[in-house]
Amino acid sequence: MSNQLPLEVCKRIVEHLLPMYDNPAIAALARTSRALHPIAEEHLYSSLYSLGDRMLHAILQAFTSRPIRTSYPRQLFIRPPEHERAPQTYWNQLSDVLKLCGADLKLLCIVGNDPEFSSASWVLRSLRDMPGRLRVLRSPFWWDTEVVGFLESDGARNLTRLENGDVPGVALEAQQMPSALSLRRDAVANLTQVDAPPSALCLLVPGRPVTHVRLRLGQATTLHTLPPAMYLLKDCLMRSTAPNGVIALDLGDLTPSHPLETYSIEVLELAPSFLPHLKFIGTINFPWTKDVPATRIYKPLLRLPELHILEFVVSHIHPPVDSYWELSMACEFRTFSPSLRELVFWQGYDRHRWIWLEHEVDFVLAAQEPYPIWGGV
Repeated sequence: MSNQLPLEVCKRIVEHLLPMYDNPAIAALARTSRALHPIAEEHLYSSLYSLGDRMLHAILQAFTSRPIRTSYPRQLFIRPPEHERAPQTYWNQLSDVLKLCGADLKLLCIVGNDPEFSSASWVLRSLRDMPGRLRVLRSPFWWDTEVVGFLESDGARNLTRLENGDVPGVALEAQQMPSALSLRRDAVANLTQVDAPPSALCLLVPGRPVTHVRLRLGQATTLHTLPPAMYLLKDCLMRSTAPNGVIALDLGDLTPSHPLETYSIEVLELAPSFLPHLKFIGTINFPWTKDVPATRIYKPLLRLPELHILEFVVSHIHPPVDSYWELSMACEFRTFSPSLRELVFWQGYDRHRWIWLEHEVDFVLAAQEPYPIWGGV
């Protein structure tokens, strides 16, 4: 039957199988017919996951037997062991895999359990001299000369998205970026989305067309470890060279303690002066004290005419808010910002998403869905 279907239709069918979970099914599908074999095989090797010793050995054998397979990988997900504990054979095999398919990679995700992040540093060093097409990097790493060396190399020339994820809070608290650390002006010139600690944002955003920013904060974050709101906006985010500047700002996982609650409101109040084209601002701790009244939200909303999505954390409110309260808040905020299309309220891990329907002239509670980074704008 596959011979009777157009190749594009066959390709769309195969793409419904996920390489991470459906490898046996994809491999079996590749053996069913000559028409499906190249489509299924390319999809099978498009994403490589959890590269342990055995997996690396099998991949190298597959690449050796059919060299064309080295052009298939687009996404590489690595969970390297601690650098000092891994056998040398592991690093040799991983180096061979990176050399064979690194030039065509578009996404690299390093999931780290190494407290010193030396494994991630080793992988980044291996990618420096590869004139690759890497677009997205998700990795835990220290912001040091090793990272800067990679960002200034050919391997990061086409990087558009950088996520410094899965770093323990203690590490973030400890790693204040050295004042002498700098980044060449022509490095990562295509960077548009950054997920990183505040000190790294101040290094990456100025002079680059960054449009989406997320503060990566540790659990032990306190107000003194954050740059003042004015400095963050004026001397860092405002210096983006994108036509409309930063349009999506996620303040990360700021805890709802009083000083940090004040900090997120200060950023919201200052945003219209420095980021007038904001379409998304997220994870604002909803003001719920006498010192920080909810009315402080109204004035900045009036001065953000392009705002589409607004997200609040309401986990700290007791007793917990209900859907009627959320709906009333959504309608109230839209009177101050008619451009609002979506209001989101976080209660713990529950994400309540209210969407404005023009024909209903009202907000409706949308179905639960995976959390889109930066609100999906």
